[in-house]
This record gives sequence, C-alpha cells and structure tokens, in this order.
Amino acid sequence: MQLEECDKIFAPFAGRPLLAGFSGGADSTVALLACLRARDRYNCPVTAIHFEHGLRGEESRQDAAAARAFAGSCDVPFREIPLGLSPGPGLEERARAARLAVWKQLVTEFPGAVVVLGHHADDAVETLFLRLARGSNVSGLAGMRPVSRLDGMTILRPLLAFPRAEIEAFLRAQNLRWRTDSSNQENTFRRNALRNIILPEFRRRIPGAAAGLLHSLETLRQDAEFLEEAARERFAAITGKRETTVEFWRSLPQALQIRVLRYHLSELAGREVLPPPAFLARLRAVWSDDSAEAVRIPLSGMCTFLVHRGRMHPADDMPLPGPEVWRWRSNPRFRWGEFQLELHPFSSADAPPTLFEARFDAALLPDELVVDRRRPGDRILPFGRTTELSLKKLRIDRKLPFDYPCPVLREPNGRVLWAPGIRHSACAPLSAATTQAVEIRLRRPDDGALPPEESA
Repeated sequence: MQLEECDKIFAPFAGRPLLAGFSGGADSTVALLACLRARDRYNCPVTAIHFEHGLRGEESRQDAAAARAFAGSCDVPFREIPLGLSPGPGLEERARAARLAVWKQLVTEFPGAVVVLGHHADDAVETLFLRLARGSNVSGLAGMRPVSRLDGMTILRPLLAFPRAEIEAFLRAQNLRWRTDSSNQENTFRRNALRNIILPEFRRRIPGAAAGLLHSLETLRQDAEFLEEAARERFAAITGKRETTVEFWRSLPQALQIRVLRYHLSELAGREVLPPPAFLARLRAVWSDDSAEAVRIPLSGMCTFLVHRGRMHPADDMPLPGPEVWRWRSNPRFRWGEFQLELHPFSSADAPPTLFEARFDAALLPDELVVDRRRPGDRILPFGRTTELSLKKLRIDRKLPFDYPCPVLREPNGRVLWAPGIRHSACAPLSAATTQAVEIRLRRPDDGALPPEESA
C-alpha cells in the first residue's frame, strides 16, 4: 500500500482538526500515519484519541502506554479516555455507544473537527456479512464509506481500500511495531467468530472470494449512492415540513420510501434516525388503508406519529434529542429537549424520593453524566438487587407506554444510573460513609412538573 492513496480522502478537509482513533493496533497506527501526511500537506492539526475500555487489565494499560509513546514520537497530542465498561450481555453495542457519546463531545471541543477511524477492507467485508444476517438494504450492506456523516459528525475511513494483510506488511516494511488485542481471539463475539472462523473457511472453499467480495462492496456503494441521491431529490418536496401527505409516501418506490423517511425523521429529530423495519411496515399498512380512522404509530426513542385523513405528522410536541453530556458539578440545571434535570439539597428528614427524584453519593458519581433516550438492550441494576434487569421489562411492569418520553441518566460508559418514572439504580448509593449527597429531579420546565399521567 501507498499512504499517498489516502490523500484524496483528506484533501477536502484541509485546515480542519483530525481526531484519530488510536488503539495502537496495526490499522489505527497506519490511519495515524495517514493523518500525519494530512497534517503536513493540508495543515490539519492531529490529536490521537485512545479509548481505555477497562476490560483487559494490565494488557490494556500497556496498550495505552505504547500508544502514548508512539504518538509522542510523532509529536501528536494524545488523549486517553477511560470508558470503564463491565463484561456482560451486549458488550459490543455498549462499547460502541460509549465511544460514540465521547466522539460527539470531542467534536464540540474541536470546532470543525473530523473523526478518523482505521477501519479497513476486511472490516467492511465483516460488516457486509453481519448486516446481511440482520436483513439490511443496499445502503446498510455498503456499510462503511470513506467519508460519512453520523449524528452531525464527519467520519473519515482512509484505509477501506486496503486489507489487513497489506496494512501489516506496510508496517513491517517500515520496521514499525503495533499492539495486538488478545480479546480479538475470543470467538464468543459475533464479529470475532466471523473474522476468525467463518470468513477464512469461506475464502478457502471459494477461490477468488476475497477479491469478489471487495468488488461487490464497491458496487453496493455505487448503487447505494444512486438511491440516496434519488431519495434526496424526492425529500426536497417535504423538507422543512412536519406534516406530510399519505399520497406523497404512496407515490415513492419502496426502495426510496425508507430512505426519504430516514431523511424526514432525522430532520424532525435534529439527529440521525434509522427507522426500524417494523416501523416502516406499520406505516405502509396504514398508507394503504383508506379508512378515516386515526392511527397512532410510536417510534421508540423519538415520538408517536399520527396518520389521519390522508396526512401524517408527529403527535408529540417535540422529538427526543440524542445523548448530551451534563457537567453537573458546575451546572445545577440541564435542559434536554422539553425536560430539565435539577440538583437540589435535601436532608434525611425529607420524604422519600418519588420516581422522578434520585439521590446519589456525590463522591461516587463521575464528573460528567450523559442524558440520553432509552435504547434497545438497556439494562439497569435496580437498588436492592445484585443482578441487572431489562429496562424494557421494568417499563412494561409499570404499564408505561412504548413511546414513554422521559430520558435516562447514564455514566459515560453507557451504564444506566437512573430511568425517571421507571427505576433508580444501585449505583453511587448513599451510605453511612457519604459526606456529600445530591438529589436530582426531573421536570418539564414549561410547567415545572411532569403531567399527572406520568407521575409516580
């Protein structure tokens, strides 16, 4: 491989800061080297970002030390971000969500910054297979792109044209070493099993499969770009509108419906929204029904849509925003969508907290908390228990609706601290050793309280 082949990815972003994900592995090392070329050629400041997931003990600490040393040798500022994840169900998704929340915060600290990730051709092929199993459309199958947008961030992947073997050969030729993550051999994770067992056998049994898969990926990207451009043209007819007509949606080919709907929902929410297939299926069933009956269709984590008399619009006043960082020690009030979180003093003589009040040991809370919507797979360790429970099950037990709008409060690693109206966690509990306690209350700032139907 030749690093200059990456230049065309960086050229349109001349002068903008590059935040390079840098684990110290082979792919992130070459991605950082590509960033250094962009620093020299396009005046792009570079910062190396290292995530410490907290899962591999001493090996993980050695990875961080090696990454810091390499960044220093390249005169690159280095930042280590502790995530503090715990083993257990949904680890891959929890880790991704935790990293995404940090990336979103980092790009606000570096105006104009773009994120650079070291994903390569083999990663893209693995994503293709995983999304095939999930039932994705062509845009999902095309997966990783050299330049993409996610929740307002620009993400560059300059190594997608190069397989892992070529990347490692490049480093050996440069006499450069890299770190190897031992957890990559743990085949209990889906991606690892695909990487280490299934794809090697697939390539062994089907000659030419390696090149064929890469060619298919490139073709899929071209097809996806064509469909997405067509969807953007159709979306122009409803841009800026909260209310749309059923006839507009009926007129779209099915291949464009899902894409135009994604643009529409993302514009309404102010963030990237990927409508699940079940939501689209319900909409299509309603769009094809000419009855005059009003139908409410909830979209988890956003709002409920009302379809009535040939028109469709959000039934709720405001869609829920995405994750936002709350530095609660310096900011006692925090606005999230139509809700407000407030810090209040309290004493042991006060009445027990309601479901919309939570009390914590301040010394045990991280300085930064994440206010977020509920997400599929969320679990919480309820106060008084030793095992986590599904937040979905707890919501159902309280007979709360599917589109229940309240936010959740998380630690930076994604763990749920408090789900207002549902359950308080056992994290950062008050005890005899507590010297500073805080009470957090959830309010709707417009009327100072939650509506009666959402009270405890």
